[in-house]
Amino acid sequence: SDAGTPSAGSSGSGSPYLVLDDPTGTMIPVTSSAGAFLMTIGGSGIYRTQDSAQSWSFSSNGFSAWWGDAVAFDPEIPTTIYFGVFNGGGIFKSADSGLTWANLRQDSPTGIAVDPFDSKHILVATYDEGLIESHDGGATWANVSSSLPPSPSGTLTYLTGIYFHPAQQGTIFIPTGAGGVGLVRSIDGGTTYATDNTGLTSTDIAGCVAVNPQNPQMVMIIDGPGYGASLAISTDGGNTWVESASQIRCPFSIDAKSNPPVIYAEEQPPSGYYVAAKSTDFGKTWTTLNVAGSLLADPSTAGSIVSVTSWSPDGGATWEPLLGGLGQYEANDLGLFGEGGGFVLAPSEPQVLFVSSSTNSVLRFVVGP
Repeated sequence: SDAGTPSAGSSGSGSPYLVLDDPTGTMIPVTSSAGAFLMTIGGSGIYRTQDSAQSWSFSSNGFSAWWGDAVAFDPEIPTTIYFGVFNGGGIFKSADSGLTWANLRQDSPTGIAVDPFDSKHILVATYDEGLIESHDGGATWANVSSSLPPSPSGTLTYLTGIYFHPAQQGTIFIPTGAGGVGLVRSIDGGTTYATDNTGLTSTDIAGCVAVNPQNPQMVMIIDGPGYGASLAISTDGGNTWVESASQIRCPFSIDAKSNPPVIYAEEQPPSGYYVAAKSTDFGKTWTTLNVAGSLLADPSTAGSIVSVTSWSPDGGATWEPLLGGLGQYEANDLGLFGEGGGFVLAPSEPQVLFVSSSTNSVLRFVVGP
């Protein structure tokens, strides 16, 4: 049901149905439980349902910008969410699982990360300022770009993402592109940074990093732009890298609850376009899945994965359609075609999935009433 949402005309759409324009992902449930949704509609704002999409009400408290690009949750307090709005929209913070928001800073964020060992420590990659940092939960900020290795071209290095290692305190990975720097790493909590490119064939690194929770020394990145390049794996915590023949694109995720761990990604076969796939041998071989779009593994349950249109409880063997009641939409508009920083699952109670939208702010799904 679309009851309570704006009509096609009032939402700025010329079509007779609601279209979620150009998100970097989508809201999707990770269980079949009934729940509350938040969705965004271009030019109108955020809407909330508490009756399984039977009716909607306006719920955009605190938002003043819509070009979402990055979203991150506080690992220690998962009801605290940070959201980056590109094109000068700034950094927003919610302390109530996304119900209300406050603007912390005007900027153009491209990536946000919260230190899993210190929830007050936040790093944000920005388009025009480089790297900024807060040690007080976003109340104050400092530009720390000077601590990064300089670009050989002398220009501001484009930061494609930020990633705190979840098991090694003080280790931070910052992939960069279009500046000749490559992958940057800190092992002292961000006091100093150095390049980390041994074994990589490119300095254009996509903005997605994954650590195998079953083996924290195994780190995976994509060596090349976010639209597809080689999967590179380090088995020594990031000191050296080995590239596989796999061609995948951001985002990718690891189901560490499965044994052996399973990698989910959009993979490009030797001939053909990208397809959703999974690998049980760390990218050596892939199995195509019958679903469209990028995939995210639910860290709480083995075999539970979500795509832009569906949820699977069994590792992709069967799928349930999602987003019922929101009207028709373009499948391509719901793809995760950016760097992958806007698609995260907060381990709160209940779990909440947050997805940034490149035109419509942030999407939110709550599992449970």
